[in-house]
Amino acid sequence: MFRQYGGLAFAIKAYWKDYGGWKDVIQSPILHVSILLSVAAYFSLIILDWRTLTIGMMPTILGFSLAAYAITFSLMGSKMHVALARAQDGSGKPLVISVNATFFHNVFIQALALSFAVLSNGPLISIILRRSLSAGTFVDQLVDIEVAVGSFVGPLLLCYAVLLLFSSGLAMFRLGRLAPASVATPTAVANDADLPTAGPESAIELYGIRWTIIRTLAKVLKVDG
Repeated sequence: MFRQYGGLAFAIKAYWKDYGGWKDVIQSPILHVSILLSVAAYFSLIILDWRTLTIGMMPTILGFSLAAYAITFSLMGSKMHVALARAQDGSGKPLVISVNATFFHNVFIQALALSFAVLSNGPLISIILRRSLSAGTFVDQLVDIEVAVGSFVGPLLLCYAVLLLFSSGLAMFRLGRLAPASVATPTAVANDADLPTAGPESAIELYGIRWTIIRTLAKVLKVDG
């Protein structure tokens, strides 16, 4: 049973390394803007019902991010994978690692924001603090601190999760710029290299399967009208 915990820890460690760790997170302009918005919300300079917004909108955003993640890497031809592996980002890492880590980082933060909103939507944490510690002024102060921290962290996670969609868009933009420069043939032709050679019927059938997957995801996310 504990092997699964080890596998989970290893996967998260690998993602964190590929993303750049705390250095890249702290230096991110998206995080800086999120902190400013959270400070404004904390001091009531802007009205932000962050729990309602997070619980209401984050499942849709999370589903969209997962769908974009899956479509990007599952419907990509082998030649595009090779091009991504050869291309490098500004830090010298293969672009495929950078884009993959960016997508997963978005999913991770969005899931974290949703989990935090659900867990803080009630007196659960304050009850745990009061029952695990002796009643007194110290416990009351600790509960007040927990409420204050939650009032800042909640809006921060919400703003950060939403603004990270911008980084997903930039990742897709980088893929779009890479395709004509690094792949000798158009994307459609590159994908043809992965198709079976049994005949045109096999190619048509495979494209039909891909199109069915895209339409199904669109219906689930309600983005097809």
